[in-house]
Amino acid sequence: TSTHQTIIAVPLFVARMAGLCCGPLGCAVGFHQLALHKTQVKSRCTPLSLVVRCSASEPGAMSVLGGAAPRLVFATAANLEHNQLGHPESADRIPAILEALEAARLTPEDRVNDLMEIKDFSLAPKEAVMKVHKDTYVKSLNFLMSRAPMVLDTAPTYVTPDSYDAGLRAAGTGMVLVDAVMEGSYSGGTTPTGFGLCRPPGHHAVPKGAMGFCLFGTVAVAARHAQMKHGLKRVAIVDFDVHHGNGTQDIFYNDPDVLFISAHQEGSYPGTGKAG
Repeated sequence: TSTHQTIIAVPLFVARMAGLCCGPLGCAVGFHQLALHKTQVKSRCTPLSLVVRCSASEPGAMSVLGGAAPRLVFATAANLEHNQLGHPESADRIPAILEALEAARLTPEDRVNDLMEIKDFSLAPKEAVMKVHKDTYVKSLNFLMSRAPMVLDTAPTYVTPDSYDAGLRAAGTGMVLVDAVMEGSYSGGTTPTGFGLCRPPGHHAVPKGAMGFCLFGTVAVAARHAQMKHGLKRVAIVDFDVHHGNGTQDIFYNDPDVLFISAHQEGSYPGTGKAG
């Protein structure tokens, strides 16, 4: 299956999460019965990547692009230590994608003026994750690292001793891409697109816990970061996947500034997001 989530805010901000979960390179999605679920005002797939576009009014203090003007900027959080042998949410996924991109010559070395990789970025602060998840969940997950490896639910969502930091690193990928694209928008030229390959995934993680292979709502953290750091007021998140993005919906259900739209196969995991 593949996942695509898009964030759109006013002024224009777009971030898309894309993922593959049926193997190292994933497989095609077959939509037999499509449900479109909209959440406005009230509004077991695994996202791997984040794509960002935006424009806004005030530059930030720190430079991510370093004066460069790429058409696409990307960051990677493969988190190879977060892994369980035989599990579909495998550490093999992102390396396989990077190998495919290299074989297709879609790398910064091959596309010097088009592509730029951000290699130096921080883990998301726990305070940023707590803007979309309950403090008690974030603290509890950190505590569980001393008891990992273990399984948290029937999905099964697993954790290893490195999973807490892996989740923060994945969320940090989204945050740094938001910063990079916002910085590019201030230049007056073409605003770059940001693309992040990051795991563990996020769109099933609910405010109070992990779910469906997902630990932290990566796209939710990125959206809130765009609002709180860069002053973007209204955000729309479009989640295109075989599965309903129930976690992202729950996080923003009562937020009048976030529109969540999920296009998914009706009746699939986790059984939410029914049409009508």
